[in-house]
Order: sequence, then structure tokens, then C-alpha cells
Amino acid sequence: MSSTAATQSDGYYIPPSYIESGDYKKKSVSQHAGSKGTNQSQLYGVVRFELPIKSVCTHCNYVIGKGTRFNAKKDTVGAYFSTKIYSFTFKCYECKGKLVMQTNPKDADYDFVSGIRRKVQ
Repeated sequence: MSSTAATQSDGYYIPPSYIESGDYKKKSVSQHAGSKGTNQSQLYGVVRFELPIKSVCTHCNYVIGKGTRFNAKKDTVGAYFSTKIYSFTFKCYECKGKLVMQTNPKDADYDFVSGIRRKVQ
């Protein structure tokens, strides 16, 4: 009959002299120091964004199809009542021009801010 306190629930014994020396605390604190997140969104604000409709780059007139995916920088730019308005900034595949879109919760749509426009059918 062993207690989990004796094994520290890790399956091995840690002697009291090791804990009293302070080495145990130094190791456990330093191994998690500086961690700011585990993925691109938490570290840099970069998300995988998929275009909801067919669009055109205004820099080079390249047609970007619906469903094309980009690594986009996601920023909060405002709010509509309690719903956040997000801005997505990404680059055109052809000319590397800056494209900016925003969510529009009022109309349940997207606003094309700069560098991009809707493709007229």
C-alpha cells in the first residue's frame, strides 16, 4: 500500500533532501518560464482565413476564388453591441499586395477595406 504523496503521482520517489535544497522548485519554475502560447494565433495573432466569396485584388486584378486560404493577421478593431469586429490582413499570392477585410456583424457579411473588392458576376 503506497500513497500517492510519496511518489508525487509521477511514479518515482523524490527524497525530502532534494525538495529542501531548492533544486526542485528551480527546475519546475524555469521549464515554463517565457511561454506565451502554443500556436500561431496565441503567439502572433495569425489565423488561417478562407475567403467567403470570389474576390479581386485591386493591385494586380488577380481573381481570388472562393475558399482560397491565407495566413492572416487577426485584429480586433471595434464592436457592434457585444459582438467584436475583426480585421483580417493578408497578402495577394500574385503581387504580394496588402489585402484587408473586416467582419460586418450588422449585415452578417464582410467589408472589403483595402486592396480587395468583390468580384461582380
